[in-house]
Amino acid sequence: MRKALLVGLTLVLVGALASGPQLWAAEGVGAGSTYQFGVDARALGMGGAFVAVANSYSATYWNPAGLAQLSKTTIGGMNTNKFGQGINFNYASAATNLGFVALGGTFIGSTISGIETFDAQGNPGATVDDNEMLFGGSAAMALPLGSLGAMAGVTGKYYTHDLAGEHGSGFGFDAGLQLKLSDSITLGAAASDLGGTKINWSTGAIDDVAMYTRVGAALSLVQPVPWTVAAQYDVEAGLLHVGAEFRPTEQIAIRVGAMKPSEGDFSLTAGAGLMLGSISVDAAFVQNKLLGNSIVLSGSFGF
Repeated sequence: MRKALLVGLTLVLVGALASGPQLWAAEGVGAGSTYQFGVDARALGMGGAFVAVANSYSATYWNPAGLAQLSKTTIGGMNTNKFGQGINFNYASAATNLGFVALGGTFIGSTISGIETFDAQGNPGATVDDNEMLFGGSAAMALPLGSLGAMAGVTGKYYTHDLAGEHGSGFGFDAGLQLKLSDSITLGAAASDLGGTKINWSTGAIDDVAMYTRVGAALSLVQPVPWTVAAQYDVEAGLLHVGAEFRPTEQIAIRVGAMKPSEGDFSLTAGAGLMLGSISVDAAFVQNKLLGNSIVLSGSFGF
């Protein structure tokens, strides 16, 4: 079953290289879709409802404007065996706030090794590897909007993709906004691949990574214990995210969440975090009823 699923995923991906944006936009697979999974066990434990929260190292992914919230230099990373299917998915980021501007750097990598191939008659052929990487640089700053706590951020990123001996690459841009209406209410919006991103392949084919937009809101209070509830809507995908984080003690965080496509059932998430001084270790469970569940581990260090 595992090998069959990997072969199926690869065949769909190869088909997407030829069919362009219509396939991935309709089915959620193809150029750039691997990065829509999300990053950071904290954010994923909250159902991926993070565009308005985005106050950690993973803001470089969820909403670059959130980097302006950082008060110290933070380094973090994440790993998961995506869907439990041997897809090694990694994320790493470093961010710092210089006062007048906050800066961040990002790496995302997805690897599937030893994928079996078959000819037109169904006979097995050579195995191939699928390697996708993204490198990004982000900048964010506060905006002078009077009493409103407004922040804006941008990310420039470079895609690279190697599949079955062929290579593709391209440049894309993200942008995000956060608006603090009060000490407890924050609005957020972010757009990935503004205007679309083109991946140019060594074969001469061109993939289009369509723009992906997230909007959301978060409510944070400190009584009776610190807690946050958040909601997010992914516009193009028609995907609703909801999540919550509770901190019964200063060192422990508990998270729950859910995701709901416009057509389909809820998928549940859950997670927990342990904070030991400047070190944070987090874990999350992400349900996927079609492809399989994922266990996500991440950690960060601030100084």
